[in-house]
This record gives sequence, structure tokens and C-alpha cells, in this order.
Amino acid sequence: MVGSNIYTASKHFIDVERAQRKAKQLRWEVLNNLHSLILQFERSFTERGGKIRFATDSVEARQQIRQILLDRSAYNVSVSRSPHLEEFDLQELGKHQDLKHSIAFCPPGEEVEVGISAADFLVAEQGLVAISDEASNAVQISMGVKANIVLAPIDKLLPNIDDLFDFWSLMASFGHGKQEQNHQTILSGPRRGKDNEGPAELYLILIDNGRAEMIQNADWEILYCINCQACRKSSILHQNRHSNVQLPYRTPVEQLLENKLAEYNGRRPRDMKGYPSHDIAPMNCPVQINLNQLIEDMRRDQQATANLGFRERWMWKGWHWYTSSRSRMNSSPMIKNMLSDFFFEGDQFLPAHSSPTFNQMWNQAAWEEEEMM
Repeated sequence: MVGSNIYTASKHFIDVERAQRKAKQLRWEVLNNLHSLILQFERSFTERGGKIRFATDSVEARQQIRQILLDRSAYNVSVSRSPHLEEFDLQELGKHQDLKHSIAFCPPGEEVEVGISAADFLVAEQGLVAISDEASNAVQISMGVKANIVLAPIDKLLPNIDDLFDFWSLMASFGHGKQEQNHQTILSGPRRGKDNEGPAELYLILIDNGRAEMIQNADWEILYCINCQACRKSSILHQNRHSNVQLPYRTPVEQLLENKLAEYNGRRPRDMKGYPSHDIAPMNCPVQINLNQLIEDMRRDQQATANLGFRERWMWKGWHWYTSSRSRMNSSPMIKNMLSDFFFEGDQFLPAHSSPTFNQMWNQAAWEEEEMM
């Protein structure tokens, strides 16, 4: 139910709105000081024995993964079912000729050599990698393989571990309606000494994929997102739109982020005109992203740059002419239905016009009220 996120979260926080404002402010500070946080994290992470690599986009990230697998001659590779990995399109790895006979995507087990998962957050001060999931196998993969490759965008950084626990609480409350998620783990590096858990080798691939340019252009509010999935559960329209979709689908904020990154990477963004937005209130987001305004702005930009066809151009011109006159708006419903069928090509979801119009009913009611007085 719309509005249930903020109600549920209010039971887990003394002042949930203050926690939201604090989280949003922290995300702004992170993006505003991202360069120094990356350097701090790199220093702390490598001191703990981790190996970090940088990728400008998803193509380079897959190349980095491919090289790691080739160096290890890995045969069994387990990939997390995390939705955060969709951006990297790891299925493309199986198309490489040199990996076809040496790699198999399989569930975690004793024979798995390399695991691939996604990080929720990176803690800069301590050099930690935080992974959590509800139904995925990301935590199991991270703990039960010889080598673990973790993918993380640069905006996943947090200053210190106290901030991590605050954000994990917000994710659990807004996304799942409880105080903490089912599975959470913090990787402080590869196994050391007599440790029995954790990977023997830990690789982190830090990916940009257009985010740095977004930040430079102050187009960064969408990067506040912490992937809690709350916007999918808040939007009744979004749920109804995808009610018949069997495969996992992206949340409104993930769809918007995909389009933003496509713009900055020179790719054609998807059409956002069909995606709902107006029933997602900023208060239902743990970091108060104004998703309504962001989607409306993108729709407006797409409409301004769209190459409209002859029919659609004349449809909007005719619509402007027709609605600019009250006498035309009150014309015969038969004429209006004929025009609708022509321009919208018999769309079955478009309601038929009838008589009288609302304006005519309003005037009639006002006239009757005057007569009674």
C-alpha cells in the first residue's frame, strides 16, 4: 500500500524523517567528496590484502573479470542472482571463445573456484565491502569460494562503518518492512592466518560507467539511491503495469538510472513516457529522492528532442487547437470519438466521449441552483 513504507519505518526509528534527511545529506557529501573517498578506500582495502581494479564502463569491467578467470584457469564460476549485476550484463562473458570450455555458471558448492557478486556499500575508512541480500546467494558465494570478484559502482562508497549500519537499517525498514535483512556480511579482505571463512583472494572492480560525468554536471540526485526496492513497492501503478511479467523487472529508479547512464555513455535511452511516477512520494524513499520530478523532467527532455512522425505532430497541433475553445470542447461526442479513433488508432483503453460534458453539467447545476434561490 502506498505510504506503508514510511509507516513501517517509523516503528524502527525514533525520528524516521530525521534519519531520512541525515541519509540524504550524507549521500550528497559522499558524491561531493568522491575522489578523496576512493583514494582512502583504495589505501585501506589494499592494506588488508584486497586487490582493486578500475573500469570505465561495463565492457571494461567484463574484460577485467575475463582476465582474472583466465589467470586462474577457473572452471566453475558462481554468479550471484543479485539485481545489482544487471548493469554489467555478465552473460556476455560466456560468448568469449577462450572461456567457453573453462567457465560454467553454477550454484555455489565445494567445487566452485570463483564467485562473482555485487557490493551494497564500500566503507572508505576501514576498507570494507558490505554485501546483503534477501533471496539471493550473494553472501553464500562471498564466503564459500576460493576467489571472490565483487563489482561495485563508485557511488556505493560510505565514509565509515557507523554510516553502513544506518543505511542497512534504512534498507531493511523501507525495502522489507523489518529491522534487518536476512543475510548480511562484511568482507574485510581475503582469508588471513587461521581464518576458515571468506575467500582466499578478494578482487574488487570499481566501475564508473558515466557516474563521474553525472556528478560533474550536478545531475546526481538519482545516485542517492541505495537499492532498497522501496519505490517498486510504493508504486501501485508500477506494480499493476508489471503484474503479468514473470521475470524480475527493474524498479522505477533503476529504469531512470539506466536512462541517465545511457545518455552519458552516448547510447539511446529508453522511452520513459509509459512509466508511472506520480504515485511515488519522496517520503517513501529512505533518502527522499524526488522520483516524480526526475521522471517528469526526463519525459520532457525526451519529448523536446523526439523525432515525431507526421500523425503525432498533427495530433498535438490539433489537440492544442481543439482544447483552446470551449465551444469546440462542447461539440458533438460523435465528432470527438471519430477524431480520437483517427489519431489514436482505436486504442481500446481510451474512454469514449459522451454527452453532456462536465462543463455543460456544471453550468446546468449552477443554473438550477440560481433558480432555487
